Amino acid sequence: MSNVSPGRLEVDDVTAMLMELEPGPVAYSVTPLATAAVNTVTEYGSDAAAWSEKDGTRLFQQKRGEPSGEEITISPVDTVTDEMAEFARWIRTGEKPGTDPKVAIWGVDLLEAIIESAEPRRPVDVG
Repeated sequence: MSNVSPGRLEVDDVTAMLMELEPGPVAYSVTPLATAAVNTVTEYGSDAAAWSEKDGTRLFQQKRGEPSGEEITISPVDTVTDEMAEFARWIRTGEKPGTDPKVAIWGVDLLEAIIESAEPRRPVDVG
């Protein structure tokens, strides 16, 4: 039997991560768990910003100095089907996948660093 009171989660509702990339840019990610399932991505650069709406089915871009953004036409992709097809192609033909295995391992290292830094709330270097 759980000791968690009704309406409470046994895990953090929100996890936020601030990451300083080696060349200097900063990345910020927030993952709320107990909220509506809305997925967005926003990228801010020196000369423009880009963001998704409607769970990634619409993409927008706004350049510096422009009063509003413009929609960029994108084709919907089923990422799971795409990844499985890429994996099968790699097995059949030896064609390397779009994501280098070293990059995938770095992603796992990043997630482990987020977990490691969460409890003591201190920065962690990702190797």
